[in-house]
Amino acid sequence: MKKLIPFIILLFTFSGSLHVTSQPISRNQAIEDVWYLKSTLEATHPNLYYRLPENEFKQQLNSVIDKCGEQVAVDSLRVWLTPVVNRLLDGHTRIEHRCKQLTQSVKYFPLKLNLSNNVVVQNNSTAVPAGAVVRSINGRPLNVITNELISYINAEKRYNQLAELEYTLPYWLQAVYGWQEPFQIHYLHNGNVHTTTVNGRAEANFFEAYPGNVKGAFEMLHHGSDQYGYLQLSLFGNSRSYYQLVDQCFEALQAAGVQKLIIDIRDNPGGDTSLADYLFQYISPGSYSLYEQTSINYSKLSRRYYRNYGWRKPYLLPFLITMAPYWKAKGEKSEAARLMSVYFKDEKRFRGEVFLVTSHYCYSAADDFSRVFKRYNMGTVVGQETGGMKESYGDVLVFKLPHSKIECGCSYKFYKGHDLGDAPNDGVKPDVSHNCAFYSTQEVVELVHGVCTETVMQP
Repeated sequence: MKKLIPFIILLFTFSGSLHVTSQPISRNQAIEDVWYLKSTLEATHPNLYYRLPENEFKQQLNSVIDKCGEQVAVDSLRVWLTPVVNRLLDGHTRIEHRCKQLTQSVKYFPLKLNLSNNVVVQNNSTAVPAGAVVRSINGRPLNVITNELISYINAEKRYNQLAELEYTLPYWLQAVYGWQEPFQIHYLHNGNVHTTTVNGRAEANFFEAYPGNVKGAFEMLHHGSDQYGYLQLSLFGNSRSYYQLVDQCFEALQAAGVQKLIIDIRDNPGGDTSLADYLFQYISPGSYSLYEQTSINYSKLSRRYYRNYGWRKPYLLPFLITMAPYWKAKGEKSEAARLMSVYFKDEKRFRGEVFLVTSHYCYSAADDFSRVFKRYNMGTVVGQETGGMKESYGDVLVFKLPHSKIECGCSYKFYKGHDLGDAPNDGVKPDVSHNCAFYSTQEVVELVHGVCTETVMQP
């Protein structure tokens, strides 16, 4: 089970200010936390310094210590450590940014922006129209803001960082700058320059705009005389509701006799690969593997995780006791990826055309699903190269720093994805390359229809 919930969902499901938190710690306690972080990451990660040399990581940690006074605010330490750990370029190893406080009075930045051109693409304030080009926020040029905040985004690629920042900009404006409503916006629209003040919103990120407990939906859509099933999955969630949504999709397709399915994962940062596997069962005609190879680093942290898992689910104890992670404290073990058998009955499986719509934002389990989809020729991939890589680290173990109690996550597994004739650092490249990251649902249907008729519209 890979990369259970990536950084972004767990980190940002809250309301409240980062600046109202626990008591400060002493300088010596902060220093102890910094080196505890380093030693725990080294013991847990399969290959911590595969992108950043250890001496550079140590230098960066020393720069954090240099910022510490006699008393150190926990929130400051958290913010200082975040870009340092992100420089490891792991994509999952991280400083957590959960906020567990009582206040819900903070109002965050209300506009979603396309940071490649600074255009407003989602508008929660009538004061600034969609399509406007934002030049500055609170007097700070937007390009400066982007360059300053990008280091706080935990990702392996610049384009994936930008995509993630587009979703979480409200949070980082508040966490790093302390900004909340009102916001002064300087923007260009229809050739005219405007300056206005906008109020904020309660959500710290744009995931919270989804209704209910399922980030996704299914519907039937038309383009001319053609009918499409449209499954939007904005998270590979692990609750029963997600599985029910997938079931609903294929039951409806079968009942209506619809032979074209669009799976839209443009705004999916990953999640639980169990749901990705479940979805793949519906379209796969035979056995498959999710990865070519996996490698696990056993450590005290992984042993503690498996033991706690066993206590939570006692019926699994006999099985877990036979597993090396349950008792082995250190060392590595590599194992070939397991071949998955299709357990659905033939009559349940979908045999029509499938189109997978991707973006630079697709990561972790979403990237894995895209890769296995393309490896086994399940259909046509339309959109942008995904944000992950063929070879990556994942499955995060969480631990706390002893004094500040800051939560940190560390990968302990290595995944080698299927070879698509690409480089180890490549994401999944689409069959039809098209920048449709901000398209409406109907525009995506029109795009896919153009792929079917070889009349693809220009982005």
